[in-house]
Amino acid sequence: MSTLINLFICAFLSLVALESRLLLLRAMAKAGVKEMPTNWLAALVSVLSQDDAQLRGQAVATIRAIPFGKQRPAELIQSLVKIAQDSQSEPSWRIQAAAAVPGGLAQVPPELFELLRGQLRGDADVGLRSAAVDVLTTAQLTAEQLGSLTALHRKAGALGDVFVQLVDARCAGLGLSLRSPRDASLRGCQVSYAFDGDAYAVVRALAARGVIGDFRAPDLLRFGLAPMYTRAVDVWDAVDALHDVLAAQSWRAHAVAVRPTVT
Repeated sequence: MSTLINLFICAFLSLVALESRLLLLRAMAKAGVKEMPTNWLAALVSVLSQDDAQLRGQAVATIRAIPFGKQRPAELIQSLVKIAQDSQSEPSWRIQAAAAVPGGLAQVPPELFELLRGQLRGDADVGLRSAAVDVLTTAQLTAEQLGSLTALHRKAGALGDVFVQLVDARCAGLGLSLRSPRDASLRGCQVSYAFDGDAYAVVRALAARGVIGDFRAPDLLRFGLAPMYTRAVDVWDAVDALHDVLAAQSWRAHAVAVRPTVT
């Protein structure tokens, strides 16, 4: 019976119209199975070998959506790794394919590692950044690769420490209250402050000066300190701008009655 089901799925994913195949893949992803059915594997491998990028992308999304338990299907893993390591493929598909490998990558070639590490930037797409983190936390990395990630983490902590210390010194009494932990190991790559005025207007005023922060309702200013490209001088310049905007109250000129949905 399982052989017949497998043959049906393989035939369906090979012969019918593209939209129908995409619909089947989405249905498989939402089927709620507790573990990847073994009679689906050949069909998914077949789709991964096809030329249509949309179809392959949905197949990868379907694979990511289904738990594998202790299964490590060699042929499926080989197909996903082939996509992940293909430098001619769309980077987003490569990252998603790498994240879909059951049990994680056994090794990460240097070019793929740099692609993944590049997604750790604060301005990277959230979905791709999450997928890259999944890959890097489950893959078997070399000592050099682990050292590279550790160095980035240390730099992020140091930049955050400098930012907090400068705000303490330069912006005292200007309405800011630190909301992030002072301990760098608990803070990550972002520093957040509550502001007792119009925090959204402050973010807009800073953006006008080339400092891109983030607003979170009701009163938070959030600053991302991505270690891959943020320099110490950038932190100094950002705090200088923050001080000037608050001290001169120039943020008042940027107040709006209605805020956009995305702030």
